[in-house]
Amino acid sequence: MKKIVLFLLLPLVCSSFAFGQKDDEENENDIKTSKGVNITKSAAYQVIDAPFKDYFVVDDGVLAVKSVKSKNITEYIFQKFEGKTLNEKSRINDAAIDGKVNKAYYTSMGFREIGKKLYFFYTLYDKPSTTEHLYAKEVSTEKGGFTGSAIELVKVTEKITSYRGYGKFLLDFSEDESKMIVRFQYLNESKNNNLNKQKFGMVVFDDKLEKVWENDFQMPYTESESSVSDFTVDSKGRGYFLLKKTSKAESIKESKNQENISFEIFEVTEEGKGEIRDFKLEGNVIRSVVMKENGAGSLVCAGYYSKPRSYQTDGVFSVVLDEDGQFSKPNLHEFSLDFIKQYNRISERREKKLKDKEEKGELGMNNLTMRTILNLSDGGILLTGEIFYVTSYTDSKGNTHYTYHYNDVILTKINVDGEVEWFKKIPKRSTTSSFRQFSSDNNIYICFRDNTKNESLGDDETPMTGTAVILYKIDYKEGNHEYLTLFSSNKIAETPVFQFSLNRLIPMTDTKFAVETYIKNKQDMMFQIEFE
Repeated sequence: MKKIVLFLLLPLVCSSFAFGQKDDEENENDIKTSKGVNITKSAAYQVIDAPFKDYFVVDDGVLAVKSVKSKNITEYIFQKFEGKTLNEKSRINDAAIDGKVNKAYYTSMGFREIGKKLYFFYTLYDKPSTTEHLYAKEVSTEKGGFTGSAIELVKVTEKITSYRGYGKFLLDFSEDESKMIVRFQYLNESKNNNLNKQKFGMVVFDDKLEKVWENDFQMPYTESESSVSDFTVDSKGRGYFLLKKTSKAESIKESKNQENISFEIFEVTEEGKGEIRDFKLEGNVIRSVVMKENGAGSLVCAGYYSKPRSYQTDGVFSVVLDEDGQFSKPNLHEFSLDFIKQYNRISERREKKLKDKEEKGELGMNNLTMRTILNLSDGGILLTGEIFYVTSYTDSKGNTHYTYHYNDVILTKINVDGEVEWFKKIPKRSTTSSFRQFSSDNNIYICFRDNTKNESLGDDETPMTGTAVILYKIDYKEGNHEYLTLFSSNKIAETPVFQFSLNRLIPMTDTKFAVETYIKNKQDMMFQIEFE
């Protein structure tokens, strides 16, 4: 499998897989692996207790990287798994930095594959010289552990801001991964957002981490008028900011009326020049938007929209910014009544109200959140959204409890011309986890916990929660799907497992992935799941 998409909100809830949700009636013994799905397992090995675990497919198997506590700086254990059953062959304990480092001045940015190499990114703050440094250090995928000297990518002597406490440098990559961009924001001395204009630094590298260009850019509007929603780089090394802008006198942070919000692209070049590219949806309101370079080298902006004075999501839109800097005419695709009704028990009274709304042009979907935009091998794109919302209640002691609802997955295939080829709704109900998405040249894979009774769910029925781990294999050309039951989240290949988490799934090929789980007695085990 070529791409993996893991949503940031997923790790926040995976740890609660065994808690907080009462599954609908489903006997664990009724969960049978689908025909054509084969599971093998490794020998058991000593568990490594680590708060963060990453998995990478290498030529001869899987490399797992697990963080461990250290008095000075975070260290990592590198595990190699090889052979037909992915038995553990070696483990190496290593640290990216030698010597004592004040943890307050160090930030791990994680591991990233670039080309055929694996790098670890981290930052160090040199307090005496008030300098921020961004480094990359290569990982040996053959033996594990770090190799060679750290590569200094960026050095900034001015004060820069932290992004929600996660670090001061953000990374993104072009679609073909030939370019990497580093973004950071300078700290304004004044606190008057009516006068301040955000200033950002951008540095672009090639896939060998050689610097292509760097420059600073000041946003065209004040902080009260706009905010930066996203940024990226294309395969030619051009940088882009996605700007969210208010059209009224109110602050962008205080604006509650979505109709006052618009979006623009601020395109920047290595010469330090920038140009605004605005796009509008024929009077409609943008609810959410993502931007991504497509396979043709054009920038795609796509997302969900609402009609004026509507509080629901009415449909999907896409616009394309070509190499000449011109936006295509927006393609708008409204959700139908049948699509909205699908996988919901609706009373006659409720259905009549929906039909009345349809006649008035007021029909829409509630709580639809954009998750990803994925480029497909035929030049089209796939938008993935999820019905997500939060409910709460306050108990007799005054404590407020929150429940996170991860419901139906909404897929939209848009072809290279910006036209919708198909919509698909995948029925799902969960209060513990979202889903994982993978892709190959011909299929999209959606994996989540489910009740196997949902395989034959009728359009007028509501899905049930469950403990089975299932896979929707979807042909992206037509949208046809195959429902595969893989295993129970409590038992794999007759082996009881514990602490199962979707973020431990490791895509290996178009028809195979692995998963590591805890099996008690301070032991882990690696399973391989192969399907036709």
